[in-house]
Amino acid sequence: MSPVSEAIDAGTLPDRVWIYPNYHCNLECAYCLTESAPRSPRRIVDADRMIAIAREAAELGFGEIGITGGEPFLRRDMEETVAAMSEHLPITVLT
Repeated sequence: MSPVSEAIDAGTLPDRVWIYPNYHCNLECAYCLTESAPRSPRRIVDADRMIAIAREAAELGFGEIGITGGEPFLRRDMEETVAAMSEHLPITVLT
């Protein structure tokens, strides 16, 4: 068992890895924790990297991937990316 798996089992690390695929959003909510808005800088994690993170997270013993942002579904590739990531772990998307 890896040190990461042991930490997850012990409750030292959470079971879910969060990915922020983008920080831009179509809204400007005052309470937004990531300061996402239509005019926010376009910071993007590419699809291949997100799929690799899902694979690595599964190998390390994590149980789930969480996706949030910005608004993840402003990205045209998000549906296919989520489907590919879900081959490794269950996915929760906050939109």
